[in-house]
Amino acid sequence: MKYYEHPEVVTTVLIESAKLGNAEMARFLIKHGVDPYMKAGFGGNNAVEIAHNNKDAALVALLNEMGFSLKKASFFNKIGRWLSHFISP
Repeated sequence: MKYYEHPEVVTTVLIESAKLGNAEMARFLIKHGVDPYMKAGFGGNNAVEIAHNNKDAALVALLNEMGFSLKKASFFNKIGRWLSHFISP
């Protein structure tokens, strides 16, 4: 059995907190080094995108206050797609 057979179910505590709209947990996790731009699985969303997609005003405001934006998330997505061309599976 391969260690990484089901990337579609990979997630982070921050992503789950964003899905639940738990801004205080998100603040705690980010302050302790969790990357809000980390995606869930292949093609999944990150915490910033989830907050925007869910129209969670409190979480979006918190992320913006901490310096994380949808514009930056989009930039990192483009970089990731570009880099994936150089990485063979």
